[in-house]
Amino acid sequence: MSQVPLDNEVQNSMLEIPYLLKNLTAVVAVIVDEQGYVLDSNRGFYSLVNQDAQPESNWNVREMFVQPNFTEFLSVYAKQPTQSVYQGVMNVGDPNVSCRSIVGAVYRYQDRILVIGEYDIADMERLSSSVLELNDELAQTQRELVRANRDLKRKEAKITEMMLTDPMTGIANRRHFDQRIEEEILRHKRYQHSLSIVMGDIDLFKSINDTYGHDVGDVVICSFAHTMRDNKRASDFVARVGGEEFIMVLPQTKTEEAFLVVDRIRKLFGEINHPGIERAITASFGVTELRPNDTVECLIKRSDQCLYQAKEGGRNLVVSHV
Repeated sequence: MSQVPLDNEVQNSMLEIPYLLKNLTAVVAVIVDEQGYVLDSNRGFYSLVNQDAQPESNWNVREMFVQPNFTEFLSVYAKQPTQSVYQGVMNVGDPNVSCRSIVGAVYRYQDRILVIGEYDIADMERLSSSVLELNDELAQTQRELVRANRDLKRKEAKITEMMLTDPMTGIANRRHFDQRIEEEILRHKRYQHSLSIVMGDIDLFKSINDTYGHDVGDVVICSFAHTMRDNKRASDFVARVGGEEFIMVLPQTKTEEAFLVVDRIRKLFGEINHPGIERAITASFGVTELRPNDTVECLIKRSDQCLYQAKEGGRNLVVSHV
């Protein structure tokens, strides 16, 4: 910054900040006494030291002159009132919080000191450009973070799906069933809705593996799983819980209605022609309804007993237990 001239009325200029400078914020102007108390200042100085306005009285800014410090202004005398006692960069502010830099000059006349300066426009422009670049980088980083979060959620959902899905048949596995039955029992206790479950098993499955091989056996298991999945109601749930064993959960369903749903599935499965197998493949089912104070183990055991009765009764049957 070029040296700021003081005209012949230098005494008056050291008494108060000229009106034209009062409301400027890019120009800093302050008059202090030799103890550092502010006698007058403009808006630019308030902004520089993070003040909304000049305090009413006894505002001492001596410690705010960090580099050079205030003592240096007092140790130098200019030969003429129009000559500065310091000219260059000044760091001003609260040394414990933050300081800002201006380029300016310091004049001393009798017991008064005038500090006048300005922000380095070139530095401000470079800073503004840097801020814009950082904002662009931040926006790009935020976009990448959003995409990464979406990808992470998709991967988490995929992992969860894999953990809860039987890989061969594509339907729910035992882990998923354990979660679902607990949820349905809690819902039953809250709303007193009926709840039935069905245990299903392919008849004479071992003979299929022994006669036609495990690959054909896997095809039959998938066929049975998909028949149950594709012909259940929207609210029903089916899971593979063993080799050829499956469980259906039928919310808000009494035993009689569950029997009808499963008997239709039994008939449809028995009508399927499986390539390479000369005989019909059938399945048996056991149906039961949740009772007061039933645990999951009780419910499964009772449906399994019904399934056993269906096997003993000749297979290709649905046996229910109210």
